[in-house]
Amino acid sequence: MRISIVVSPLFMTTVALTMLSACSGGNSQMAPTLLAPESRAAAGSAQAEVSQNDVINNLRNRRRTIASGQAVMRPSFFNANAKGKHLVFGADGVSNVYIYLQNDKNQKMVGQISGLTYPAGLASDTGGDLYVAGNDTVPVYAPPYTGAPKSTLNDPGYYSQAVALSPTGVVAVTNFCNAPSCSTGTGNVVFYAQNSTTPCATVADPNFATPLYDAFDEKGNLYITAISADGGHTIGEIKGNCKAKKIALLATSNGIGAIGGIEVDKADRIAILGKGGSNYDVLDVYKAPKNGSLGNPLSVTEIVTPALPIDFAFSASGADVYTAEEESTGGLLNSYDFPAGGSAENSITIGTGTPLGVAVTPPVFP
Repeated sequence: MRISIVVSPLFMTTVALTMLSACSGGNSQMAPTLLAPESRAAAGSAQAEVSQNDVINNLRNRRRTIASGQAVMRPSFFNANAKGKHLVFGADGVSNVYIYLQNDKNQKMVGQISGLTYPAGLASDTGGDLYVAGNDTVPVYAPPYTGAPKSTLNDPGYYSQAVALSPTGVVAVTNFCNAPSCSTGTGNVVFYAQNSTTPCATVADPNFATPLYDAFDEKGNLYITAISADGGHTIGEIKGNCKAKKIALLATSNGIGAIGGIEVDKADRIAILGKGGSNYDVLDVYKAPKNGSLGNPLSVTEIVTPALPIDFAFSASGADVYTAEEESTGGLLNSYDFPAGGSAENSITIGTGTPLGVAVTPPVFP
């Protein structure tokens, strides 16, 4: 998906990890709407953008100064009764990934991966393996997620923000620099060949100084959201996987107030989490880009929440969307009807940190 979004304070902290946030408004029966370009452009307030930039800087500073080994609620565990069921994972940005059953009204946690260092963006594959970005390595956990990682992608010198998987098994990780000199954000996107733990290609561009979230389409093209060196919000496309050389800048015909998570849906369309206005957030859905532009969105789904959405994931059916959101007392994992949007169908409070990533099994893609 492609969308420009402003991230919540946690997202910014994650810029070191990368995230975005926005508030939404609407009702649960609302049909998808398409806002006029001028309305969307006016929606991104200066206050929202400042808040998102603050989040990124706070994330960077926090990750440099807070020691690893944060206190955890309990050791890693997984309920055997949840094996084979549809799951949703939420990273708290501190030390844990929480696991729940999808659309479980009881909201009972069925598993937890603990002892992590700044877990942020998440991705899953068809086998149920979970990829966890956030540190200078990306561990990969196999079900039941309680033991040591089955493998670890090496990413020295950077903090990983998000991770995406292609249909052919290529992995792409967005990074920001973890050196003290990286005060304004110097990041890159790193590719790993299938079953490899060392990079096969690295791409960087000052227009994408702090890459945030990423997603592959069916052809293996990678789309990213990012913050540029001047603090702006950008969308990019990378072709070639292990032969990648550059990031192409993508434009949109509609104004976008902020940039956050990005995904590709069942129809191979690009969805981007953005800010629609002062009282609601949106998922803009676009066709594949032409001549460097995504054009106008095919649809705009408004989601209503008092919190700050940062990342999202589609359910395998495509009928629901799960969001990682930040509120004053901690993180939320919310689910919404898609494409109807509106208010959350289900809301789970997770931890006390800022949720930087969400993933589901089975994944909608690849």
